[in-house]
Amino acid sequence: MELKNTYLGFAENIKPLQRARKYKSLDKLIRFNGTVMTEKEFIYTLLKEGYMPHIEANYSYYSKRLDAMTKPKTDYQMLNEQTSSFYSVTKTDYEFASYIIKNGFLDEQKAKEFIINEQLQKEEQQRKEAEQRQKEEEEHQERMRKQREKEEAERLEKIKKWTEIGKQLMNEQVKNAITATVENRWDQIKSQFPATDKDELINNIINAMPQYLGNYEYIKNHVQYLIHDDINKNNLTNMIYKDIYMTIFNVSETDSKRTITAKIKSFYTGKEYKGNSKPTIKETFYFYDLKNSCFVEAEGEKIDIEGHTCFVRQLENGKYVITEAKTGVSLAGSHDTKKEAIETAKEKVKQNKEKMDDIIRKTIERYGISPLYEDTESA
Repeated sequence: MELKNTYLGFAENIKPLQRARKYKSLDKLIRFNGTVMTEKEFIYTLLKEGYMPHIEANYSYYSKRLDAMTKPKTDYQMLNEQTSSFYSVTKTDYEFASYIIKNGFLDEQKAKEFIINEQLQKEEQQRKEAEQRQKEEEEHQERMRKQREKEEAERLEKIKKWTEIGKQLMNEQVKNAITATVENRWDQIKSQFPATDKDELINNIINAMPQYLGNYEYIKNHVQYLIHDDINKNNLTNMIYKDIYMTIFNVSETDSKRTITAKIKSFYTGKEYKGNSKPTIKETFYFYDLKNSCFVEAEGEKIDIEGHTCFVRQLENGKYVITEAKTGVSLAGSHDTKKEAIETAKEKVKQNKEKMDDIIRKTIERYGISPLYEDTESA
């Protein structure tokens, strides 16, 4: 009897890993009387031929290899009592044979009915599992749809809010800046996009601008990007908006990101940007580059901290650092603002007031003195 897709319910109530091991054993292929069959079909065939499961305790036999009797063991067998012939089998085979007899599955009609019902149950289980997967997928898709709708609603609400704010900022100055920029760039625009209508383009930018102007963070970051970080400065669209923003916010390509932020903020607050009340005078000094072990020439504002000459230098990332003039060494790392950098340096010098001269002397002995003082020290 063919048992390829069934175990007739055998070992269904044991742990999955144990059941899998038993099924693997029963599914092994063997050759019996010239026919290839699974181990479970072999056991079923033996049962039909009159063999019965049997346990032989203290079983031992003569081994030619050992030239002696083997060590006694428990031997699981399929035994034909009439002929006294037997096959040694595995414990799983023995258990399977016992299960077949106990459940009356030597009656092939009963076994076939079980197999049919088992298959129907499997198909029903597969159908339920498929329905469950479909239900879970539909629920997942529904959650995703609601999440997208929520995010879209929030996005539209933000755009509406930005647009309302931006409309309040859309004065004639902004509109004139847009018109003038398109006029100035028209030859380039016409060259790249021959089908473009000038008035339509101007109106499109004017209509879109409130949404941008209403989002302060976007404007600040976008203007800074266009002036300092744009990786495609030849992109015509970027060039147009850069010109518009430079006019609206009165910024220039030489402005630092900090200055750009201040000018944009003044536009939003309606206050005039005055910049620094006093012009900063920069002088040449040298800072020590630890990585390359050398002094590097730089420009900075000269200041005095507790009797020690120092220089304020702004880094490329916009941060400020205070350098002690003779050693070229930073006093307190880099800081976001000039004021913060100076105050931190002052505090550090005060903490080390009694030791500052000794610290400077030892640093000079180790790295040398700044070129700014070489002639003085030599003299």
